Amino acid sequence: GLSDFRIEASLSRAAATSRVEQLASLDLEIESDGDPVADASLETELDLATLAPEIGDDISIVSVVSDEWIGPDGPREPVRSEARRFKVVSEVELIEQLQGGLGSIRRSAIRLEGDQAELADRVRQEGADREATRSQDRIGDRIEAARSALEAVDSRRRENRIEDELLADVLDQAENLIEAAAAAEDRALAALDAATAARDRAADPQLGDAERMAAEADAEDAEREAVEAQQEVQDELTDLAATLDRGEDAWVVSRQIERLAEDLAELQERTGDLAERTMGRDRDELTSEERRELDDVVRDQSDLADRAEELIDDLEDRAEAMETAAPSEADGLRQAAEEARQEGLEEEMREA
Repeated sequence: GLSDFRIEASLSRAAATSRVEQLASLDLEIESDGDPVADASLETELDLATLAPEIGDDISIVSVVSDEWIGPDGPREPVRSEARRFKVVSEVELIEQLQGGLGSIRRSAIRLEGDQAELADRVRQEGADREATRSQDRIGDRIEAARSALEAVDSRRRENRIEDELLADVLDQAENLIEAAAAAEDRALAALDAATAARDRAADPQLGDAERMAAEADAEDAEREAVEAQQEVQDELTDLAATLDRGEDAWVVSRQIERLAEDLAELQERTGDLAERTMGRDRDELTSEERRELDDVVRDQSDLADRAEELIDDLEDRAEAMETAAPSEADGLRQAAEEARQEGLEEEMREA
């Protein structure tokens, strides 16, 4: 029977295990018939914050089980489960990983749209048959796989409590579009099934001319419905790819702004520190190291001003390019550029 059952978490920092903590244990009591416990389960919720992790830490979760058997050499070693591992990353790095997942979904949507277009053309030219129905069914399976991948990205965002409004909006739009694509695919598959069945009836040699003509008419009607639904699938997948593309585009701009702000804060700190150390002295009174540091700060300020100017111009260019396809996103980018100009972001850096 079991003698010990517990769940442990170990935190590793700089490749060295710095902390091991027991998360939960199970009181193993003798069963009512007097036999020791041979089968048990243990569940617990883990709040990683209790381990006080830092970015870069590795956390491993394992269950440890011991039994009561004692041999000639003593008790057996406890059995440890395969570790469930977590890597502590920054919010920015996690969002980059989520964006990578969305990029993969976008590429899948593009391939799916192309395959759906090819199948629709085939149905238009050759009519429905069982192979076309099977191909449509496979497209449906791939759409479901893409939807599952999208849900996994959103689930990971929620589990990690990422409060990124832009990412949340993109995910919400993408989920609506892929649900619409799945619904249209269901209609296309049902119509192809009906068209194939009608074609089979029309090929029955025992049918009279009138019945055969009616079956052929039914097949043609179902094929038109199938092609219309397939076109809807294409449209939804095209919009999905465009939404994920715009979301990534907007996120890239957002990250550029964040990095610019981070670099500006770091540069201001360096400038303030240098000013305190050199206050009241002319350049020719500075040491060679101080003059080199001053030159570095001036160069970095100029580079940062150039980056700010390029970013503002880029915002305006992106807004113009998105005006027709995504007017609301274009307005947002244009407003961001205008606010940056009004606040004198680039001029402030050059004056610094």
